[in-house]
Amino acid sequence: MPTLSWDEVVNYGFLAEFDLLRDTSDSVRSRPWTRPSYRLAMDTYFKILRAREEIKRLNIETKRLVTWIQDEDRFLQKTAEKYKESDPALAFQISAYWQRRGRSDHIHMQRLWALAKTPGFIGSLVPGISVERKEARRVARETQQTQPVEVEMEVEVVEEVRDRWTMENDEEWEEDNEGEEAEGETVSALLYQMSVLSVDREDGRGGNQLD
Repeated sequence: MPTLSWDEVVNYGFLAEFDLLRDTSDSVRSRPWTRPSYRLAMDTYFKILRAREEIKRLNIETKRLVTWIQDEDRFLQKTAEKYKESDPALAFQISAYWQRRGRSDHIHMQRLWALAKTPGFIGSLVPGISVERKEARRVARETQQTQPVEVEMEVEVVEEVRDRWTMENDEEWEEDNEGEEAEGETVSALLYQMSVLSVDREDGRGGNQLD
């Protein structure tokens, strides 16, 4: 029986490269997995299966990312306008942060658009509806405090944002969003909570209705 040196063992990258069992008996040597071509075909097959699973997952994550970008962009814009008269200093900081986020988000969208043009792409770059927005609508319907005019405005906002995030509006988005790279998610989360609390105070509801 041939022996293995230590140098040979440490140079093996995969267990499949060990051929020691091949010399133990004729029955083992006749196994299909002892042939390198068979092992290569098997490895390729399972890699293809895992790749297909990853594509399905990435299609979900891509839509989530696009939805998050469009929701954050709209939220920061509306919040800056809201505090423009009552607190100009805060509105200025929100606007500056919104522009920095827009620059970073535009880079992400450019890469997604380039990916969407590749052959075989089966995902979607159309924004969806976030869980938070669905929950807010549900609470509004239950409390019967949403007026028909507000519903129509919400539909118009959704359509406007969907149009904005199509590939044909690339140049328009680039003009609207200029600034530096994003500095993190903390400011966005705080602004979201501020908006929720403000809406609750205006509607006379508790601060936990939208959580």
